[in-house]
Amino acid sequence: MTTRPLDDPLPAGVETRSGDIAAVAAELEAWGYRRVWIEGDGQVVRSVIGIGRIDVLEMAVIPVILGNGIPLFPQGTGELKLRLVKCETRAKSALHLVYERAD
Repeated sequence: MTTRPLDDPLPAGVETRSGDIAAVAAELEAWGYRRVWIEGDGQVVRSVIGIGRIDVLEMAVIPVILGNGIPLFPQGTGELKLRLVKCETRAKSALHLVYERAD
């Protein structure tokens, strides 16, 4: 999901979409897709949680304190219970976290 054009060429199998997340999810489901990877900011995650269509959440924790910045999840994001299934250390002490929906 994006609100701006991305540089071409995109990797094979990658498409960009914008607009209403529920409409995009319905379109992909109608095409027979059962699992898709969505990458985006906190607003995208908030929207996917809001329509009940998130099964796995992956994120990185990068050890830099910004002081000010954009919140990870914007105000109004619905509650979602998660279970940690993977935690890997990456370069420069970053963590790659993978959570699955717990309910």
